[in-house]
Amino acid sequence: MSDKIIAIIGRPNVGKSMLFNRLVGGRAALVHDSSGVTRDRRYGTAKALSLQIVDTGGIDLSADESNLFSRVKEQTEIAIEEASVILFVLDGRTGIMPDDYDVATILRRTSKPVICVVNKIDTAKSDLLMSDFYKLGFDPTIAVSAAHGRGADNLIDAMADAIGDDLDQNVTKVINNDEEIINDVVVEKHKDLHLAQEYRDNPDRPIRISFLGKPNAGKSSMMNRLSGEERSAVDSTPGTTTDPIDVLCHYNEQAYKMVDTAGIRRRASRGEAVERISISIGLSRLKETDVTILVIDSTLGITVQDSKIAGLIEESGSSIIIALNKSDKVSSIQPLHEQIKDRLPFLSYAKVVSVSALTGQGFDKLMNTVNQVVSDRRYRVSTAKLNRFFQDVCERHPPPTHKGRSVRIYYLTQGGVDPPTFILWVSRPDSITKAYKRFVANQMRQHYGFEGSPVWVVIKASHKLKIA
Repeated sequence: MSDKIIAIIGRPNVGKSMLFNRLVGGRAALVHDSSGVTRDRRYGTAKALSLQIVDTGGIDLSADESNLFSRVKEQTEIAIEEASVILFVLDGRTGIMPDDYDVATILRRTSKPVICVVNKIDTAKSDLLMSDFYKLGFDPTIAVSAAHGRGADNLIDAMADAIGDDLDQNVTKVINNDEEIINDVVVEKHKDLHLAQEYRDNPDRPIRISFLGKPNAGKSSMMNRLSGEERSAVDSTPGTTTDPIDVLCHYNEQAYKMVDTAGIRRRASRGEAVERISISIGLSRLKETDVTILVIDSTLGITVQDSKIAGLIEESGSSIIIALNKSDKVSSIQPLHEQIKDRLPFLSYAKVVSVSALTGQGFDKLMNTVNQVVSDRRYRVSTAKLNRFFQDVCERHPPPTHKGRSVRIYYLTQGGVDPPTFILWVSRPDSITKAYKRFVANQMRQHYGFEGSPVWVVIKASHKLKIA
């Protein structure tokens, strides 16, 4: 893969994120008709070219320096600085706006190759709209429809020419189609034995961490602290983060891929469609996550919403660490530990770490805990050892009877890791209660650890020789 980067630049709401999605092949960025949806730099791989591409927030040159949009402007300026080639995206329907001329002036000063991309040219009839855009003087100037893929092949050829010899020549064309870039995101509990197996098969892949929590709990600040740079815009306004933001970083020589997500508010507070979609996308990423860090504002304590978010994490199969952020602002952290026991009893296995994104306090302990949790999460127990242990368990605590008849336990196997998943083979699966499944999971945890991870127990029918 080329180490060169292509940056997508332009005013708000001209279709930059939709173009980004088209080039990376999926819905990696949130798309909505509202302006200002993208606020941070968002990286992906342009599949047709095998190189990095970065989506940016819209440039609002009138933004007040104290405004959130001035921080978005800073993120865009960083993207321009690190880019080798710039895609200057304009709206073909509205024509050239005054700010477009100003952005064009800024881009010319960079002396970097600029491809002028006129978006929303959806049909051949719309080609007549192109004449005005040649006035800007950029060569090439290309008509595209990010929504439908029209002109995407021409754009890819122009990008390949701009990158030059460093690019892998195995360029694949983009297939034009009318599929929607954003569909409803449905978050399901995964019922199979492995979660997102394509992410699990490579033992050398970076550890994937997601940050989840209420708005303004400090998720973006924590990720910026760990990455060592301002990759997420931070502001006291709830809802600053919309797109899930991926950051690849190293901490004490270990590689991590971190995902910052939108803060999750109570449903009654979530009236904006953009926020609902961004939350759904963030939750859907949990299936690709090794460890989710539930960020809690120590100054507010454990709320009902924190409990609901914790439940979503547990159902996803992700391991969980509770990070008590802003712990430097409370006189004692002990009451929070008591609140966790009282209000999050289903997360008794979760590790709890006190941190401060402002000062960096507790971050070494946090990352050491992440490493330990991932190690336990990937631990596999041999079937022989497992059944010797479980035979003793069954003798001390026999399975419940069903309609006056005992249930036969045949054997126990470990069906998978990430998360630890065990298969219990029994004579009558429908007679095994949820309480007994919890009992088996607790026994596995007490004997083998699996700290920080849910333990899944799957019941299967068998008629082989029983162990108890």
